[in-house]
Amino acid sequence: MNKHYFLFFFIAALFAGCTKDGELLKKPTFSNLNIKFIGSQLYQAVLNDKIIGDSLSSNKPLNQFVELMDNQKLTIKIIETGTTVVDTLIALTHTPSPRFLILETDPNSKPLFLSADNLATTPPGGDSLKVNLFNADTTHTKGKIVDIAIYQYVGGQYNLKGEIKNVANGDFSGYVQLPSNIGSFFMEIIDSSNGDIIVTKESRAGRLARPGSYRTNNVFSLLLKGNPNIISYSTSILLEQKL
Repeated sequence: MNKHYFLFFFIAALFAGCTKDGELLKKPTFSNLNIKFIGSQLYQAVLNDKIIGDSLSSNKPLNQFVELMDNQKLTIKIIETGTTVVDTLIALTHTPSPRFLILETDPNSKPLFLSADNLATTPPGGDSLKVNLFNADTTHTKGKIVDIAIYQYVGGQYNLKGEIKNVANGDFSGYVQLPSNIGSFFMEIIDSSNGDIIVTKESRAGRLARPGSYRTNNVFSLLLKGNPNIISYSTSILLEQKL
């Protein structure tokens, strides 16, 4: 009988230690906080007044294991000048946590702070993916609004697969849905104001490679940049969200 009483009180004490005000205590959940940097500066990242990353750069992104909670204070500053470029509350409430991006667009402007949640849109249908473009070109389309037609080259012909209209310099475009079973595309870039072709599809000087590790149901934000020496354009992934 004494053994039974002892076991009962032991279990009760163990249960009490796992409760607060009569409620079961939940174990904290953790996930990786990912912040990518595109630009020339070095950054320091602080979460809830604790430094979680230093000397962060294009070559050194942040990948930090943090507790998932709502309303966490994130501060990011440029190390050289001490300028704070991000001072905001972020919600880290699910796994995987959203990916973030610091994007320098102009030496005289504050960098953009973006989240993969900014890619919110309807999921792509069928065996396809969605992309939009951030036109960071400082060469042949600088200061212009352009239309971009996206082609597949097969069987000696260029087949139109999608179009993005009115892509402003230094801004994000709308979305275009593309087949996910095509490895690469060619872009034709046209001045929206007068119809002048800046890059022809036949020149193959505008390349858009199929982005990402997932072939379907993904949304991507791509960086569009030009080569200052020749008329040539390419894209790279800024943000990715699997829907």
